[in-house]
Formats: sequence, C-alpha cells, structure tokens
Amino acid sequence: YDCTNLTTPAKIVDTYKLLEVTDLSYFLCGTHCGNVSLEDPIDLRGLEGWLDGNNNILDMQVFLHQAHYDNTSLTSPIDLTPLAGWFNADHSIDNVSYFLGFTHYNNTSLDLTGQKIFPDWIQTLTEGVTEIEDVSYAFYQMFYCGSAKGGDSGEPTFEDGNVLSSLGTPSTNKGTYTGRTDINTSPNTNWK
Repeated sequence: YDCTNLTTPAKIVDTYKLLEVTDLSYFLCGTHCGNVSLEDPIDLRGLEGWLDGNNNILDMQVFLHQAHYDNTSLTSPIDLTPLAGWFNADHSIDNVSYFLGFTHYNNTSLDLTGQKIFPDWIQTLTEGVTEIEDVSYAFYQMFYCGSAKGGDSGEPTFEDGNVLSSLGTPSTNKGTYTGRTDINTSPNTNWK
C-alpha cells in the first residue's frame, strides 16, 4: 500500500499449503493501492489450483477492492480468468458486495480495448436469479477515471466474448466506467 517506487506486483506462491476456506472477504483488498509506479497487475494464477476445487466459499465481498487504486502507470487490467474453475458446479457464494469495487480506480494509463479478463461464472452475478444474495456494487467504479479519459476501444469481456455490461442494467454496478468517454456500448448510464 502506497509503495510509490514498486514496479513489480506481489507474487502469490505456495497456495497448496492453504486450507479450504469459507470467507475470502478483503483477501487482496488494497494490495497495491497508491503504487503509482506499478507496471503489471497482480497475477492470480498462483491461486488457480487451490481454488478450482474449493466450493464452500460464501463470502467474497471486497475481494479485490482497491487492489490497483491510483496505479497511474498500469497499462493492463487484472486478469481474472485464472479463476475460471471456481464454483463451476456449485455457486455457493452469498456475498460479492464490492467484489471488484475500485479495482482499477483512476488508472489513467489503462486503456480498455476489449481484453478478455472475466471468467464466465461471474455472469451469474444477477441478484435474485442465483443463490448469490448480495451483489451490491460488485463492479462499482472498477474502471473509474477522475478526469475525462478517451482512447478506450471497448469493454473488457468474458471468456465467451460478452462484454461486461452484457450483465444488463444492474443499478448496483453503477459508476463502473465513470470518466471513460469512449465506452459507448453500455446499456444505460448506470454503468458510467
């Protein structure tokens, strides 16, 4: 947090030593907040094997909240596809409030160009349709820019190619693209 000269992100290792858990809230919250020199996002591949078979997680609120907040040198968004194997058959999560809130807040060098960064299972985050009870602000201001920023040629996508805003018009996800003037595929202003 606030390591202003750090250029390389934290590395996740030895996850085979971790036990099965039910609560991953605040897990990577604020990890690189204010790291203005950081050039690459956190690599989640170190979690992949451990969590592929962990189907008992109930709470993932603020999981990556502010993880790359104010990382003004970051050019690539965090890749969530290593999480693709999570909960394939058992969506036992009941809380993803602020799950990705503020993750890339004010990343002024980050251009969204349709990168494939979301695993398909996140498309289940439609409150009232699945077992997930609280999706409040799951993507709140995830890609917010404080000043108007152009140059984005598309939204980040899921593995199947759907854009993030294909989730529909969830009022709980408003502010995702605030300040990004070229994001024009959103279904309504709640995404901006």
